Amino acid sequence: MIVLAGGLEAVKLLKAPHLIDVPAMLVGALLSGISAYVCIHYFLVVIKKLGMQPFVAYRVLFGAWLLWVFSLLTRRVLFKEIG
Repeated sequence: MIVLAGGLEAVKLLKAPHLIDVPAMLVGALLSGISAYVCIHYFLVVIKKLGMQPFVAYRVLFGAWLLWVFSLLTRRVLFKEIG
């Protein structure tokens, strides 16, 4: 799906009346791919050393914090509408 959406945007970009800096776009795509590969590589190295438990704890704590924040925001909106 993402590849199709990217292809659609590429077609729209090629049909656009303004000039496109193709070399800059290619360099950007190349650097993006390289940085993604390096990031995933080092993330997997960290996972092998530490395991998944720190990331699970982080996600649970972050999820609880988000629920708390959104509950506060929801209460404010509801009380403004009621009051």
